[in-house]
Amino acid sequence: MKKRTKYITLPVIAAAMFLGSCSKDPQSPGYEYFPDMYRTPALETNMATQFPGDSGLVMANRLPAEGSIARGWMPYPYPNTAVGDSLAGVYWKSPLPQNDAVEEQGKVLYEQFCIHCHGDAGKGDGLLFSNGKFPNKPTDFTAADKKILPEGHIYHVIMYGKNMMGSHSSQLNIEERWKVIRYVQRLQRGGVAHSQWMADQAKATADTTKGKDSVAAHAAMPNHK
Repeated sequence: MKKRTKYITLPVIAAAMFLGSCSKDPQSPGYEYFPDMYRTPALETNMATQFPGDSGLVMANRLPAEGSIARGWMPYPYPNTAVGDSLAGVYWKSPLPQNDAVEEQGKVLYEQFCIHCHGDAGKGDGLLFSNGKFPNKPTDFTAADKKILPEGHIYHVIMYGKNMMGSHSSQLNIEERWKVIRYVQRLQRGGVAHSQWMADQAKATADTTKGKDSVAAHAAMPNHK
């Protein structure tokens, strides 16, 4: 009899434990033992909770303090106006160095987002224009008046768009915009990489100095007339 009772009691206890572990709350983990080390007291985003002073349950995420800046985001201080464009051209400067590596990274982004309108050499002859999709030619970065465009102005146009060009702020983050601008500056130099351009400038300066020294030395000769 005792043996029979044992065989009946054990399944009943097991069934009771199984049913007792069930919960109507889909978020409930059931019975937990020593949860301190793995169940964080930190609240999750949009989690229902109650803060001191609240009359009921609210979402865990609260309004940030005034003046807070989201991580990875930088506020852009200039409005989408002609005045904002002018101010950006004067004061908004790139935080990235100007070197071949940054230009090459900008080239990859340029070929993804810009080449179809501005063309591979930045002459404004991309496929969308050459195929007749655009009535007006996009900006030619190699034109004399466009070679001197300030980087802040180019950033402003990427940020807000201009004329037929729409805003690219959702496609390019802040760092990517500056990388594209570094490559556009290469196109403004006729496609010459920054290192080569600097070497050419140094050589031109040296040649000019050498020429001036030669003229001065020749003029100082006693028999010079």
